[in-house]
Amino acid sequence: MPDIKTQLEHYLIIGLMGLMVVMGLGAAWYKHSYDKRITQLQNEMAEKDTTIEVQKGLYTKLTVQSENVKGVLDQKDVQVKELENQINKQKQQLLDATTLVASWKKAYEGVANATETTVPPDPKKPLEATREKVDFHQDFGYVKVDGWTLTKPPQAWVRVSQGRPLKLTLALSQDSARAWHTYATSSEENIGVDIQVTAVNPYILQPKWYEKIGIAIDLGMGTNRGGLGALAGLGLNYQIKQFTIGPHVWLGINDTVDKYYGIAFEWRPFQRN
Repeated sequence: MPDIKTQLEHYLIIGLMGLMVVMGLGAAWYKHSYDKRITQLQNEMAEKDTTIEVQKGLYTKLTVQSENVKGVLDQKDVQVKELENQINKQKQQLLDATTLVASWKKAYEGVANATETTVPPDPKKPLEATREKVDFHQDFGYVKVDGWTLTKPPQAWVRVSQGRPLKLTLALSQDSARAWHTYATSSEENIGVDIQVTAVNPYILQPKWYEKIGIAIDLGMGTNRGGLGALAGLGLNYQIKQFTIGPHVWLGINDTVDKYYGIAFEWRPFQRN
């Protein structure tokens, strides 16, 4: 029969192991609640945020974090519905989505290059008056305008064409506080960009629950009063945030084989989660 001292030692070990488990689960739960609250505050700020032009042609806005990115988009928009149908058809998941509105900051205006000519009447219609014609054209870079006007009777024709392509660049970034930002650039100084809606689903990149299950194997050798011995361990563990915890079995192999049962606990304080 074990004496009282041995029993107390056993109870103390079991108590310490239980305390480690409780502390680990408590720390994981606190970290989960803290992260959830931070995300909630960041989303509240993102929903109130407006597009800011941080420098010429560069715009930014805070990004909403949501597991349902499609729900953030305008469900009445025909193109959005077509996008959702295509994603569902391909059985894909939406990682992020952004709605941009590009518009002119000011009108393209200025004095155009013009020439004036006289248009004589049609010989078959001698009663018609002589007409004055003005041809004009102007290249604004992104936009080109050309056309003509006629008198008696007044008549005009105009054509607006694109001079060079508009290049928009969209980028998604995350800062050290784990807040997400959407950036957009415009190749044309006169074309501003409004980031109306932007959302990201960061949870889609996180591992599935079964991917967090691991198998731990310990092997070691050493000496004690019985001579050379070996230590072997085997256990299952599960990752919770920065913590890994699970049951473990150790075998001390010397003159005899001693069995130990317990819980293995690992903490990764520098891991970003």
